[in-house]
Amino acid sequence: MECTKIITYGCSIGPEVTCSTTKIFMNCTIQKPEVKRRIRLTNNSKVAATFMFNIDEKCKPFQIDAKYGIINPYSRKYITITFTSTREGRYTYYLVALILYQEPIIIELYGSCSALSFKTDSDAITYPLKSKGGFKGYMRDGTDTLGDIPPISLSKHYFNLGQTDVDVENLIQTIPHSICLTNHNHSNLLITWEKDTDEIFNITPSEMLVCAHQSALFELTFNPNTKSNLYGRKIICSVLLEHKKHSTFPFVASVTMIGHSFPVISNGWIPQYEIPQTVIMPPCMPSYPVYTTFLIKRFGHLPLMFQFVSPSASHFLVKPMLGVIYQDYEIIVVEMTPKPQDEQIYIERWTVYFNGNMKNEYYIDFKGYAENANVVFDNNNVLSFPPVMLGCQQFLQLAMRNVTRHTIKYQFYQLPPELNIQYISGEIDANDTLHQECSFSPDEPNIDYDFEVQCILNIVKKGVPIGSKYSIILYVRGSSKIGSLKATPNELYFKELEYNNTKTLHFDLINSSLVDIYYKLICTHRNWPFGNIEEDVKLHPASETIFSGSHKRITVSITPHTAVYYEFAIRYLIRVNFRSDALIARQKPVWICNVYCMCILPTLKVQNICAFGYNQHCTIHISKQFLWKRLHVNRLNKILENILPKERKSINIDLFPMFQCNKGVILIEWIMINPSSFPITLALKRIKNCSCKPVIKTFGYLLQHTETDCIHTNLCTVNMRSKILRPKEETVIGMKIHYTLIGKTAICWELDIGHDRYVMLNVVINCLAESQSQDNFLSTASVNFGRTYFGNKGIMYRVNWIYNITNNDLPYSIDINNICKVNKDYHYEVFSCLTQCGVIKTGTAIPLLLKFQPRMFGRYKVIVPITMGDKTEELTMEGESTFDFRLASYARTIPSYCACKTSLFPAYFSIDCIDVWFLPMHNVIVRMLLVYNNLDFDALAYEWICQDIPEILYIDIFPRKGILHPKAVQSFRIKIYTKGYPCRIDVHIPCIFFNASKRRIYQRSIIKHAILSQELAGQFTITEKGTYVPKPWIKILNKPDVYYKTLSLRCSVCTVEDESTKVSLLNELKASPANVIYFDDSKKCNVIDEKELCIVKFILEGLLWDIVNSKRFKKTVDSLIPNRNLYYTQFMMDISERKRLIRRSYISPPLTFIDSLLEQMLFSIIHDEFSLKTTHLIPNEDIRHRNYLKMLPKQKRTDLENELEEDRHDGSNDEDNNDVDYQYLRTGFRVSFV
Repeated sequence: MECTKIITYGCSIGPEVTCSTTKIFMNCTIQKPEVKRRIRLTNNSKVAATFMFNIDEKCKPFQIDAKYGIINPYSRKYITITFTSTREGRYTYYLVALILYQEPIIIELYGSCSALSFKTDSDAITYPLKSKGGFKGYMRDGTDTLGDIPPISLSKHYFNLGQTDVDVENLIQTIPHSICLTNHNHSNLLITWEKDTDEIFNITPSEMLVCAHQSALFELTFNPNTKSNLYGRKIICSVLLEHKKHSTFPFVASVTMIGHSFPVISNGWIPQYEIPQTVIMPPCMPSYPVYTTFLIKRFGHLPLMFQFVSPSASHFLVKPMLGVIYQDYEIIVVEMTPKPQDEQIYIERWTVYFNGNMKNEYYIDFKGYAENANVVFDNNNVLSFPPVMLGCQQFLQLAMRNVTRHTIKYQFYQLPPELNIQYISGEIDANDTLHQECSFSPDEPNIDYDFEVQCILNIVKKGVPIGSKYSIILYVRGSSKIGSLKATPNELYFKELEYNNTKTLHFDLINSSLVDIYYKLICTHRNWPFGNIEEDVKLHPASETIFSGSHKRITVSITPHTAVYYEFAIRYLIRVNFRSDALIARQKPVWICNVYCMCILPTLKVQNICAFGYNQHCTIHISKQFLWKRLHVNRLNKILENILPKERKSINIDLFPMFQCNKGVILIEWIMINPSSFPITLALKRIKNCSCKPVIKTFGYLLQHTETDCIHTNLCTVNMRSKILRPKEETVIGMKIHYTLIGKTAICWELDIGHDRYVMLNVVINCLAESQSQDNFLSTASVNFGRTYFGNKGIMYRVNWIYNITNNDLPYSIDINNICKVNKDYHYEVFSCLTQCGVIKTGTAIPLLLKFQPRMFGRYKVIVPITMGDKTEELTMEGESTFDFRLASYARTIPSYCACKTSLFPAYFSIDCIDVWFLPMHNVIVRMLLVYNNLDFDALAYEWICQDIPEILYIDIFPRKGILHPKAVQSFRIKIYTKGYPCRIDVHIPCIFFNASKRRIYQRSIIKHAILSQELAGQFTITEKGTYVPKPWIKILNKPDVYYKTLSLRCSVCTVEDESTKVSLLNELKASPANVIYFDDSKKCNVIDEKELCIVKFILEGLLWDIVNSKRFKKTVDSLIPNRNLYYTQFMMDISERKRLIRRSYISPPLTFIDSLLEQMLFSIIHDEFSLKTTHLIPNEDIRHRNYLKMLPKQKRTDLENELEEDRHDGSNDEDNNDVDYQYLRTGFRVSFV
């Protein structure tokens, strides 16, 4: 069974009434016998205050306008005091304001009446009040033992004159009462009693001279004037010095008398009242009085007479003891004077009689308790601290309970330096427990401590200590120990975490020692200080207490704001105590755990670009390698990789100039990929930087809206497919370029990649007028030769193109003055240019052969002005020499695959950028290209524009033209022939596409329109207005768009002298035999690995064996024999031709012939392996062959089936031959290509 202790704490509030003054002097004259003064009673508390004044309504000469009342909280009440006197004299009255639950307020009233007005002197008061207010001053005339002897004393202050009849006979029989007055002064006193104006209560003699230290008796009589009534009166006694009776104010005392005139046989009227049953006194000390108040409430319209009757021996005193209540209530003051003994309980039962009838009695209990100061500490006055580490603080709650009803003030003395008490001195409320913290901080290790602390107690009343002091002893014990912490696990791996995201791991911090440890965790870098671990790493709880033999789970939360690898250690320090972060002085952090985390800032990367041209006359600007440089893709990728949050980077894209007559469109696709492991949000918007103003457009009669009529809007439009890019996911940013506005136009697009990172794409579109010169004609304005091996024997050239897009042939020239200066400085021909001048035909380009051949280590740079027509552009050439040929750099990687597989482009390539590095001179290399028709229902006609660069390169594509069926794919053979100049060159081969189906419909519309126009020309009508010829209703359709797509080629041709250092064995085996024979007597560098040579040899032997021993090889050899082109198997060979063929077979064929055989065999094998169609590869030489081609796709290739059947009958054990798939017509052998 559980027990819960509930401690309640409360504070009682009562009225707090103050008076504007406590002493008033009022002067009047015979001519003006009335004077008024006003006092202000203010209640400064939250509760209402009930008050009354102890003045008799028949009292002369002082009266007030309100004897009873209530003052609301935080309000005030004004009381008017009237002083009236018809004869000369001085008067004194102590007006007491009784307030329920508050000490009375005594107001001294002094009045004087004279024939002439004079100023009252305060020294005229003979006996001023020593107790200005409060309960003590109010109860001064009713206390048995007084500290100060007054001038006079009365034997009794309250008289119940009992029942008296109104008849004259009974008046004679009434027994009078007497009162004794004693003069305690050394002077004679003049005693004057106030006269009752109604003559009901009389004191005789009314005036008497009492000698010093003498007493006098006075007689009290009660003469009621009305039957069956209650009477009460307070009569004032004025005391004056005999020799100063005309110059001083008297000292006053009062006597209260009650009586009634009910018949003896009558019980009087029934009293209606309310009085508390029990009155509990406030706490008190022995021998020190205590006071309280309570109310007697009257109900009805009849007065209520009361009288308190005390026990024979009493410690309580009540004032007033009797009286008549004419208003609603009477405030009674109770005083208790305890004995000197401690812890005494006082309970008395008093009797209250109402209306003078003994039957109307009521009992009221007065209860009080007197005790001295006493405080009890918990745990039998022993404060025992747990073990604590050296230099740390251990806290304990010290409970000090005040077991009395007093407010106690305490103070500790002579505290040791190791002990600290939160409040050395203070006060404790009655029956309250003060909990305060005590701290113990040892200064030596492994020591036990024992102290005795003395506490002094005092009782406080209204902030003032009273009574005697008492002392108690507090025993304090403690000890110091040593402890340590360890973590499990001691390594945390967060792996990858996204920037500004939070991840949480935890470890357990174990305290196996015998002492509580107040730790504070900190993070420190283990290696380079990458990342702000103070802001990015949160430890919870980072500052806590681990109790002895327990553990605590520590949460490590990382929110990285730097894209780096976080590697830091968690260490702990010892704090002074569990609530403060103050650390122990001169300590070293202790390692507990290592943390590793990789922050990933998600970003974008331009994976690929693809371009397509519609109705373009120049195709350079849609070449991939050209766009890769113009769009600054490498720089953009570097910006996207390194951009930090709250950064804004910009990149300027200066497109190649075009003429305004070019009404076509350039479509550029940016294939963006998210290379990181976390998703990234994207947003794209255009930044308006033009001065176009908004205009108001009206639709209908009332609809209006404002829009910006900007002519720059459609020049460069950008759209994005995805807004959120998941890890490793790709998206496409499409860009449409229109050359419709003459001049240079800058279009700005803002790419938001999240985390407050922005990349500004400033696209500059240069549109030329027909008569305007071309100022940008170089393919690139900077040629970087990269790192070049300075030991190259041969010369390596670099090709840069000059484009003439104008309608005129233009001359060009190169200023080589700067080149000559550089060569002169190095005493060697470092830079040179072979083509220095010439004429460029309209719509063409010529190559510039630039040479860089260093013979010293270092970096080289030269700026060459180039002039075409009347415009000059500068070309920057730079390079660097290196001592190791393996460190030579040639070109940056550009993706080779085509990314134009979209509905916007009618066709796309398998690859649109071919890289051929280190190709020998006078050689040939073959590549294969697949072109896909992306249209669903229309056929595409295509035509390749092959490139022949004199003395450098020749590129041939077969077939050059043809038809590509809907959703079909065709293969193309690309042959690259190198010539006599070793160089690095970038070439683009354009391919023109147009919709063959729409072209056919367009041509038909022209023919139909011409025929119809010819027919309608003879159907004219002659009228008065002239001859009318009807117009043809058949319209000529719009000419289909022409599409352009380029195939980029990046090629490097090396010299024969340096072939051994640049061409690997694998590339050398792929190359065809050279057309020239070169003899080199110099020592060659062996770059061939023996293991690689064995592997290549094995592959070649197996490949040649499979090729030579196949039936297909024999038939291919027969088809390559000159002077015969067999299309049908029924053509037979005569005997003479067979003999001539046999003789030729004994002659060893040349290497080029073998190369052509192998090349065609591989070409055919690839088509068979991947089930590619070959009908488009057969030349159109015969009409019968053309018909045969139309029939071929619908017929079954029986010749291949027969061949496979023959291979199977030859007894081959190949598993592939035993499982032939006739549906796809696969050959009997299988070759895999990488």
